[in-house]
Amino acid sequence: MDPLAETLFLDIETNGDRLLDIGALLGAGELHDRALNKLTPLIARANYVCGHNIVAHDAPFLAKKAGTTLFEGKSLVDTLYWSALLFPEKPYHHLVKGYKLHDEDAPNDPLSDARLCKRLLQELIGAFHALDAPLRSIYHGLLHRRPGYGGFFALAGGQYTAAGDLAAVIHAYFGDRICRSADLSHLITGRPVELAHALALVSTSAASILQAWVVKQLPWTDEVLRLLRFATCKDPGCGYCSNRLDPKRALREIFGYGDFRRFDGEDGMGVQEQAVRHALGK
Repeated sequence: MDPLAETLFLDIETNGDRLLDIGALLGAGELHDRALNKLTPLIARANYVCGHNIVAHDAPFLAKKAGTTLFEGKSLVDTLYWSALLFPEKPYHHLVKGYKLHDEDAPNDPLSDARLCKRLLQELIGAFHALDAPLRSIYHGLLHRRPGYGGFFALAGGQYTAAGDLAAVIHAYFGDRICRSADLSHLITGRPVELAHALALVSTSAASILQAWVVKQLPWTDEVLRLLRFATCKDPGCGYCSNRLDPKRALREIFGYGDFRRFDGEDGMGVQEQAVRHALGK
């Protein structure tokens, strides 16, 4: 059976502790109501429940209203999480609500938003399959047990388990785009979600920055990026640090100077070069 046919697409409108409106899709059936007892049978029938910010908002709110077992045995798929991961260059992680384009003051329509969530999930699956096979395996290795991420792999279809040690797979795929001395094993164990988002940024072909949502919700991602790309190692065999974090090379390529300035009375490494190397941690 198509996993998407077993997926409930869900959106709710709330005001404080009040449930104002519900929109849901399951197969060919739709629900637009405010009665929670009409939603619970749909949740019971679904194997996957998909929403935009469902992990942090919709699921906890509904579980508080209907009981903590409401989503027991269900796999939550969060399109907010995945759009931040798979569209790192845009940034693009929100639902584009077409009905808002005509009237910005139009009230939110949770059924329309549930439909948009389904469309976004289909776009995300397409974007995921467009990735290189090793990168798909890396994301699977990092995220398949994480709430909001794990169920996506079943919906996308296919086998993504990386052969061998995941740290070795990451180093082999990213090569000289990250520091070879970065302690990936520690990051895989301790910060897998942040590592996935950091690697997503590294994989972009254009200059980009961490999305605001990632910075706010996953603040450790910035530190992970620093360890991957901005903490200069002492290994002369590290292609990334030797080429991208070499201050004299940057001085030549960016400013056209062959060496740092030395002030009167300076012998050896001047204070200008010392300051730059100190900033690079070298």
